[in-house]
Amino acid sequence: MGCGWGPFLNYLREVGAKGIGLTLSQGQYAACQRQGFEVYIQDCRRVTPEDYGTFDAVASVGAFEHFCSVEDYKAGRQDQVYRQFFKTVSDLLPWGGRCFIQTMVFDQGMIDLDKFDINASKDSAEYLMALAANEFPGSWLPYGKEQIINNARPYFNLVTHHSGKADYIETIKVWRRRLKRFGWQKYLAYLR
Repeated sequence: MGCGWGPFLNYLREVGAKGIGLTLSQGQYAACQRQGFEVYIQDCRRVTPEDYGTFDAVASVGAFEHFCSVEDYKAGRQDQVYRQFFKTVSDLLPWGGRCFIQTMVFDQGMIDLDKFDINASKDSAEYLMALAANEFPGSWLPYGKEQIINNARPYFNLVTHHSGKADYIETIKVWRRRLKRFGWQKYLAYLR
């Protein structure tokens, strides 16, 4: 559900499992096709067993953040969007099927949407949240794991959870170092 550039599909291939990827991105679709993966352009929230059959498991790595839009949130539909997603996934699985979700969440201390400010101090929550909203337009995060668990509950039982916050902070540090590193290809791409 949201196959990205194909790393999870590649993992499935390496362990001898079959995977189907769904994406809304033409670029990701083309990249996955070049790697020989079975991928389709389709909204993950609207897939049915009639589309591709049923599965032993469903995984979504980093796509869940994009299933609820800012407009859905403002209209009070966030829980409805998540419940419908989990119903969709449940319909794709047999009894006892598994669902793995990796997502970012808003945590305690999250500021209100109307306080996001791209002109605020660069070390402020107001600026950082405005920057995130600009980087991921149309996306809104769930409020903690509890919101996910509550909306999945009619269809799934939580087996385990893990906070990768420290891992993600380290990932961002590595991205920043690599982005700042000199590279002709990078600068030529910027000029284009």
